Amino acid sequence: MSQLLYKIINPPISLLLKSRLHGVMSHNTMLVEFVGRKSGNTMRTPVSYHVSDNHIHGFTSRKGLWWRNLQGGKPVRLLIKGSWMHMKSVVIIDEPGILEGALVNFLTAVPRDASHSNVRLDDQGQPDEEDVKAAVKHLALLRFENIN
Repeated sequence: MSQLLYKIINPPISLLLKSRLHGVMSHNTMLVEFVGRKSGNTMRTPVSYHVSDNHIHGFTSRKGLWWRNLQGGKPVRLLIKGSWMHMKSVVIIDEPGILEGALVNFLTAVPRDASHSNVRLDDQGQPDEEDVKAAVKHLALLRFENIN
């Protein structure tokens, strides 16, 4: 999806996630709230998510630079299923083995995102291995962990 399209659809999705009607999307879409590293402004963006290994995982394109605000274990707030939680963020971009495994798990759980990653799914819903290897070169893994 183009960056322009995200700018158009993200505000209504954010409003929906903050409303009483959040259940329409909140089973696999969350709202990530963070502070901009340069502006200092609070920003929010919807992200598809999957819970795995006691962490919350999401992916985003490296082209959209907003994810850089999450690097270095920055604190974030996540709105999931109508409840806010405080977490710390970990961004992984240079570990192909971790990225590939996480993307396969993510797309198996949230198959609607396969097209956003240019990954084909087979008849059993499993991501194509070669597509996954190509996709992780352009994706950032967003992992959210409990603050200790």
